[in-house]
Amino acid sequence: MKNLDLLPSDPESFFGLSSPYDRRDLKRAYGKAIRQYNPESHPAEFQLVRDAYERLEKQLRYGKQQKQAENAAAAWAPVSSAQESDHAAAPSGSKSRSTRREVTLEQLAVIDPPAALKKLQNKKSRTPPDYFLLAVLADAHAGKPTAQYLGQLIEGLRVYPADPGLIALATEFLRAEIPDEMIAKIVRFVAKHLRSPLFYMLTEPLWIRLVGVADFKNVSSLLIECEEQISQTDLETRTAFYLRFLRAAIWVAPKRWTQQILAGIESQAASLDESTQYDLEFLIEVRQILDLGNQNKNPARLSLLKAIRLSCQSDEAAAVAQVTRLLSDLGRDSAAVQQAFPVNTSVDGSDTDGVWVSLVHRLVYQLESYSLESDEVSSDRIVAQTTHLLNDLQPTVAKVIAGADRAKSRYKTTPLLVWLVGGSILLTPFILVIDFSIFGAGGGLLSLFGIIAMIVGLLISYFRWLFPKHLQPRLERNQQRWLVRDYNKHWRARLFRFAQANQETIHIHAARIEGIGEQMGKSDLSNLVQFFIRQDAGLCIFSAINTVLR
Repeated sequence: MKNLDLLPSDPESFFGLSSPYDRRDLKRAYGKAIRQYNPESHPAEFQLVRDAYERLEKQLRYGKQQKQAENAAAAWAPVSSAQESDHAAAPSGSKSRSTRREVTLEQLAVIDPPAALKKLQNKKSRTPPDYFLLAVLADAHAGKPTAQYLGQLIEGLRVYPADPGLIALATEFLRAEIPDEMIAKIVRFVAKHLRSPLFYMLTEPLWIRLVGVADFKNVSSLLIECEEQISQTDLETRTAFYLRFLRAAIWVAPKRWTQQILAGIESQAASLDESTQYDLEFLIEVRQILDLGNQNKNPARLSLLKAIRLSCQSDEAAAVAQVTRLLSDLGRDSAAVQQAFPVNTSVDGSDTDGVWVSLVHRLVYQLESYSLESDEVSSDRIVAQTTHLLNDLQPTVAKVIAGADRAKSRYKTTPLLVWLVGGSILLTPFILVIDFSIFGAGGGLLSLFGIIAMIVGLLISYFRWLFPKHLQPRLERNQQRWLVRDYNKHWRARLFRFAQANQETIHIHAARIEGIGEQMGKSDLSNLVQFFIRQDAGLCIFSAINTVLR
């Protein structure tokens, strides 16, 4: 098992990380760690692991350099008596100079807390540990928790804004020690006394909690009030804050407010790193899904939406387990997914199910870090199942494409024949009459040329005007409608069973079907199957969900 003695001093080594690493690497390492120290059987150890993960994740998200912590941590190293110029004398009980000894402030804090507190208050220059000691002694002197604890930590961060010790202490206090009814007062206090972009990182968990317990109109007004106190500008830090804050707020915030914040972040897209860009795209897609309104009333869609919302609000083990259960239930109910996401019959590109596909893939991607390592599937079994699938689908190919052929005949071939025959019947007599009236018996050859020109003109008018303007839209619409109808009738259920038996994404299914189809000499069939499975949003979603069940 991982060595817990490395926490909290060396979380990178505990997680087995070496620079450079990103948030995905960290999440994978965290997923492995919490499988060893899960909250049910190891609650205390899990909390240590969780705290270490949150600290590193926040450093990465807010753009902190990995070496920054090593440099700033030197301020917490013990100082020798030769280096410490401000030692305290022993208490007044000493009787002679020979019995006097010098003690450090830490020792004095144990022997005589009021004296240590006074000594610290009189120091002109304080180290980060001094501010922590001041915070602890202020509470000890009062005999109860006071605002001085947080106040001293904030004061220390004004002097040492990059110190990891003070940041960790303040973050932990704000995360765990503030009751709901005090959140608004505390964020105002931090904004007023810190007045730096560090405010965003420290108070982030408070804002997320506040969204869940207060009216959003009040929350947004309070946020504006606090931001007016920030005297320094750091777009990177503010963007990191809003991307995390929006994950909780987007579900309750007015659409106009959300779009305004997202537009502001999008305007900086060129400067966003890959992870930040990914977070932004995720939130844009969530907003698009929420805009669908009544289209989300289907039970399966509501379950997916609930899973997405849970993943937005928390990535703690309990939330991950609940999300996994929701997806697992859907992964066992293919009929519900088929009903929730019928195959699109539109050819105008207005279908919104593609956004659902993207969101579900992002959700599954987030869960990968917490999934147990799956056993490798036998390649022989995969080949056998894919071969069996293609053999099952082969006899019904003609039925599936019959609608497309019928639509082509009805809206292209037959109208062309009618146009040529009808046009010839109507125009040929006029050509003959005109030729004979002008040239008499010698107009026969010219009549022949006139009829050929008429046929060419009819063909040109058909393919340049009649078909593209009036018939082609109907052809495409009915081809799509009849293809989908026959696909639903003959193939869709079979492909869902295949996806349930082979728990891979649709892209892996498509690649396997293509390769095995070529080996079997059935490339046309495999190409047709690939066309349908890539068009079927429900099948794409169902395949992604089933990867969670591996």
